[in-house]
Amino acid sequence: MPQSADSVIAKGAEWVSALQKPMVLVGRGASHAVPEVLALAERLGAGIAYTLPMVGAMPEHPLVVGGIGEGGSEVSVELLRQCDGVVRVGATYWPPEFTSDEKRFLSLDAVPAQVSMGISADFGLVGDTKAVLAKLLSQLGDTAVHGPWIDQVRNEAAEWHQRLERELEEASPNHPGKAVRILAEHAAADVVICLDVGDHVLWFSRFFQGKGQKVLVSGRWRGMGFSLGASIAAQLAKPQSQVLTVVGDGGFSMLMGDFVSAVELGLPITYILMNNKSYALEANAMAASGLEPCGVQLGDIRFDQVSQACGGLGYRISPPELQSVLDTAKNAIKPVLIDLQVDPIKFPTARL
Repeated sequence: MPQSADSVIAKGAEWVSALQKPMVLVGRGASHAVPEVLALAERLGAGIAYTLPMVGAMPEHPLVVGGIGEGGSEVSVELLRQCDGVVRVGATYWPPEFTSDEKRFLSLDAVPAQVSMGISADFGLVGDTKAVLAKLLSQLGDTAVHGPWIDQVRNEAAEWHQRLERELEEASPNHPGKAVRILAEHAAADVVICLDVGDHVLWFSRFFQGKGQKVLVSGRWRGMGFSLGASIAAQLAKPQSQVLTVVGDGGFSMLMGDFVSAVELGLPITYILMNNKSYALEANAMAASGLEPCGVQLGDIRFDQVSQACGGLGYRISPPELQSVLDTAKNAIKPVLIDLQVDPIKFPTARL
């Protein structure tokens, strides 16, 4: 693997040290370097934002301000707008809305061609993210930064987490966010989570608190139904691991035949089907544009019975029952489909 020379990494350390209001953006390429990312943020006094594939890997930390992209936090959006520089680690996604001549970028990636993907980097580093970050940290010294920016980051991150807790406290029993929080509490650190495409992704990004889980997403093509095939591949690749699939009723309907394949292969995958009886992303987009939502409502299919007819286990429940059924599903020796009835609630905030 190519790696930047130590002299170049030293210049990178000088570059990031000059930032007054830094942010760190991490993507999938930093999934094995989380301790180094946290150490870098503490050393620089930077907030940490992350892309969707990192939602399971990032721990609770005073400087972690949430995700960007679909379901991303308002705090991440606002701090990325206000910062004077970004250290991007293992990420190729960058919303063009944040681009400005006043904002500078250092990009670190294992693949040279990806250093300036999405936005041109002002300074580039190449190599294994864990190894390069370790060298970068050694050049920065041991003194942590204190000042108005890091105080702002900490305060806004704390307020964001408090806001999420208030939203859950005030939410209806069948709120999709409550289902996601139950799943987060249930899922062990070694669980593989396959995340589909749809409204449930926004709620997952907003309310899931990771413990180090690997989350597989359709990052480039955003194809509905992605998670069904991905879960089969994940379970075959890691037969001793528990694989959880989070999918909507629209995505499951598109590639329902993959569930039959999971049954025929005898794979104990657990499918959490968040059923709001609509293509909610499209419905909300139509409404936001002043249009009357059309062609986005789905019928009340008994997916639990479909699962049973295919040879799997099927349950139709609401979020308050989810923990109990997830505990039961752990011991299954065949696919389990949980037809989870959630309220069709409009997502509350911006999605940059």
